[in-house]
Amino acid sequence: SMYMKNVKFLMLMLLAVLSLSSCENEEEEDSIGEVDEELLNKDVRVSKTNPKYTKKQLKKIFQKYGNGQAGKNLENWVDSFYKLQTDYGVNPLFAAAVTINEQSVGTADSTCSRQNNLFSVRTRSGGWMSYSSPQESIDRFGNMIANGNNYFTQNKYTIKKIGKTYCSPPDNWIKKVALSTNQLESYDTESE
Repeated sequence: SMYMKNVKFLMLMLLAVLSLSSCENEEEEDSIGEVDEELLNKDVRVSKTNPKYTKKQLKKIFQKYGNGQAGKNLENWVDSFYKLQTDYGVNPLFAAAVTINEQSVGTADSTCSRQNNLFSVRTRSGGWMSYSSPQESIDRFGNMIANGNNYFTQNKYTIKKIGKTYCSPPDNWIKKVALSTNQLESYDTESE
């Protein structure tokens, strides 16, 4: 019937719109328990002029994180993560947490990882962005969060507020990124 064709068309359109989100989120929505609101509401901005982490601190944190090649990649790209602070005012541990959850820091067997797309960023037409290097991907992520139209420029500074735009459905992404950010921060023995 015409009604069913319209319903089918609307469902397809809804699917198309939902698939425009950046994340690769194919898991069950409720597989993660409650996460402390304080972690979800963490502000991911840092000072550009007085970076929160030194390169040495970041390297130590990434070494403690381990996890084979994923941790080695974080260590190898420490300069790019460090520069997220000075260039964009973005917390590098938040960025590391996003790539850990999106592409296992470039070790995932995926189109994104093969295209140096560490953060599962989509093109405007819905395909996957491709970068010349992992370092370029890290830099572009910082720029997108700080200067793009959807995050800092819209007063979205917390993992929860960023996640609601970055990923659909957002709940698992928000929880996982918050937990990973917290895990990485727990390895920092030099702050405070």
